[in-house]
Amino acid sequence: LYADVEIELPRRAVEGTFRNLIGPLNGEGVEGKLLFDTASGDVTLDNLKGEITADTGSGDVKADTLSGSYKCDTGSGDCILDGFTGEKVACDVGSGDIQVHSGSARVMDMNTGSGDVEVTEFEVEEFKADTGSGDILLAARGDRMTSFKADTGSGDVTLRMGPNASFEAHCSLSSGDAVSHYSDAEPILKDREVIGFRRGAGKTRVTVGTGSGDFTIEPGS
Repeated sequence: LYADVEIELPRRAVEGTFRNLIGPLNGEGVEGKLLFDTASGDVTLDNLKGEITADTGSGDVKADTLSGSYKCDTGSGDCILDGFTGEKVACDVGSGDIQVHSGSARVMDMNTGSGDVEVTEFEVEEFKADTGSGDILLAARGDRMTSFKADTGSGDVTLRMGPNASFEAHCSLSSGDAVSHYSDAEPILKDREVIGFRRGAGKTRVTVGTGSGDFTIEPGS
């Protein structure tokens, strides 16, 4: 026995928690401090504003066109976000992928125990990503970024920036190669080993660590 329940909210900022122990949750066209929580089920969000949190024990979280701040937490499932403007995006996944496409934020904090982190067409000032096993990709838009930190136990790290990007990159690779596709980037050497690259005034500070994997920094297409 089951039933679909639809809740209508006033057209103003509200504060509320929406919880479904077994089954999906959908939220659309509302504003405020909002928590969407499922024990087992997918969460789908569309056109929300404010302080938004999605939390599921097992299930995917898919969000489209959000603004303000956004936190996605899932034990096993993917976090997918398409379109964001605001202060911060934070995604924490036990086992699953994180995919973010299109938007801007001052801060991004991406964490997954096992899975890939892929952020594309995004303008961000401070970026941090950590995965136990998986690849990390940031294709940054604009020249806003001042800090990039990425750490993976086993996986590759790829950073794509604009053609005029200025950066200083330092990497710690247990086994893997550091590669720059900026032809005028100067290698940073330690005991004849390349441990990073410097280009221009070094506006963006890049720190990368991998247990087994490569680090690549390159201009976007």
